[in-house]
Amino acid sequence: MLSAWERVRLVAWLGDPAGLVYARHFLAERATARGRAVWRLRRLARAWLERGALPTEVPPELLDCAEADLLSALRDLLWDEHLMTSAAVLLHTALTERAPAGPGQVDWGGVRTPPGGYGAGDHDWMGDESPPLDRPYTKTGGRPRSDRDRLVDDKPKGHVGAAPAEEAWPLLRAPASVSGGETFTLRVGLTDRRDPALLGTGAIPLPLGSVRLEIVVVYDPAAFTPVGWANPITVDYPDQRHVDLRMTAIDGPDLRARRHIGAAYHHGGGLRGFASREIEVAATPSGTVPLFDGRVLDIRPLLDADRPELVVVVERGEDVRGQTLLWSVRSPLPGVAPDAGPFRCDLGDDPAAFARALRIDIGGYGDDARGAALRLIGVGRRIGELIPEPVADAVRAVRRRVGVPTVLLLSTEPYVPWELAVIDGAEDGSPFLGATAAVGRWVLARGRPAPTPPVRVRAGSHAVVTARYEGVPGWARLPHAEAEAARLAERYPPCEEIGPLHSAVLDALDAGPRADVLHFALHGRYDPESVQEGLVLLAESGGRTRHRFLHPDQVAALDFTGRPFVFLNACQVGAGGEVLGDYSGLARAFLAAGAAGVVAPLWNVHDESASAAADEFYRLAYSGVPPAEVLRRWRSRVSRHTRDGRPATALAYQFFGHPRLAMERTESTHG
Repeated sequence: MLSAWERVRLVAWLGDPAGLVYARHFLAERATARGRAVWRLRRLARAWLERGALPTEVPPELLDCAEADLLSALRDLLWDEHLMTSAAVLLHTALTERAPAGPGQVDWGGVRTPPGGYGAGDHDWMGDESPPLDRPYTKTGGRPRSDRDRLVDDKPKGHVGAAPAEEAWPLLRAPASVSGGETFTLRVGLTDRRDPALLGTGAIPLPLGSVRLEIVVVYDPAAFTPVGWANPITVDYPDQRHVDLRMTAIDGPDLRARRHIGAAYHHGGGLRGFASREIEVAATPSGTVPLFDGRVLDIRPLLDADRPELVVVVERGEDVRGQTLLWSVRSPLPGVAPDAGPFRCDLGDDPAAFARALRIDIGGYGDDARGAALRLIGVGRRIGELIPEPVADAVRAVRRRVGVPTVLLLSTEPYVPWELAVIDGAEDGSPFLGATAAVGRWVLARGRPAPTPPVRVRAGSHAVVTARYEGVPGWARLPHAEAEAARLAERYPPCEEIGPLHSAVLDALDAGPRADVLHFALHGRYDPESVQEGLVLLAESGGRTRHRFLHPDQVAALDFTGRPFVFLNACQVGAGGEVLGDYSGLARAFLAAGAAGVVAPLWNVHDESASAAADEFYRLAYSGVPPAEVLRRWRSRVSRHTRDGRPATALAYQFFGHPRLAMERTESTHG
């Protein structure tokens, strides 16, 4: 059974689309009833909604059942993408139309609710002139009202021809996040504008003229302590619009990181409105993520200017096998990530073998576009199942909020291409995470690179590296790659053409490099169990030309003097592995050396298709499209309806960098 305070809060969340994510996670923990009765009610509610019944018309069974069964029955429907909105309205209506759950009291920070709490009923204790708080629907027809209508009917009870009234909005301002033990300022009162960060009953109707309001600050005494004040707080509106209160966030291992503070507005003996807001209380400073090895990852710069809509941190867990991942999620948008985590998931017995088999398998589909697309969607579903549901829900929430969000993935996990995760199916479009969001991946390693990728990179000059593999045993020529390098040199001057000798490339990298953009059109190989890995360059030996790999360790040993952007248009060089428990691979090596961003494929790419992809990439990037968005557009072309082209090449590329990274090329450098 819910307490009166919990019921008021749940009803407020269900009555506000922005509050649905809070209601979901609240019910996931509190609605745990099972049994045949719950199953019957869930089946009834689903059938009721699927046949088009108004969600404001509640089946009698939902009104007569136990509250615990009602909440558990409708809990899962709130996660159904087709029914979640109508299910929220149905549950809201059922809760507000039911009789009070029974006598009970809740601690409102020193003020106790009357018997019966804030459930539905006559509300005699609120005063005759106060309408029901928890009914956001009209008496006729069930049409949802606006926030400004939620508290009052056209004519308040018992007052025909009531006096004119004005409206004000709840003011409840506090830091979005504080540290455990920190004392902060809470501003409480009324304002002229709606605060989208607040959940509650909406605008508050007040008589014209001076009004004395009593405000009860609602908080859990185990989570917050008032400093120098006690409930209720008095405000003489409009001469006095707010008061500033001091509160201390209590630190404790059994307390949630995401907590709520509410305010109940009373006038004339009745409750006129209610609002609540979320505050994150962390044992570490706000905007930081504690890591497994004891370090604290500071992501505050990522949540300031040019911030992505979602920052996801993936780190290794503490299990001996090293197969557990810990996920944390942050967003600057209110309500997107109500619980920051961490959340656990198990990768399985051998994620390295999974990644290796994927690289080999996908490369074998050749011209079978349909087979490759369906295979990758199937793999994407398996990957999507590994993502914890609260993280997936944060992705869904930010997609609903902004359409195509930017997502920064900070990861110590080197094997799984999370960009290809299928979280929700798509009937016609591409279902991949990296097709519905512009995803930038960044390596979370013990040393370099720093966990704050830049958002701008100068692209005034280029350098290209390609090779003519004639007479080199084991390596065929790449005519399209050779033409690709020539086109880039012609289109984007000034451009330095670096010879393919291993020593020449190392000299160019060690000298700066001087160019802002480095483009490699070569063969490549990823094999963490062998030294034969990296970009395939050439070396002269005994009068003969042989291949020699530019190994990731050789690149990681360098310290670039600038922040070049690197495009590795070679097979498999985007893949990563683990060396001594850390992230490895050529993409990571360039980032460690100082690169601002890297584009590289995970598996073998078709020579002609890869060449065309490079042409399109630079054309879009230099027209203002961020690299993460370019790759998103490539992935969006692949769906279960794909019948031609080379979808494996379109999905092969990963982008390492900030999802809002802009490549700035001035007109004077075009030549």
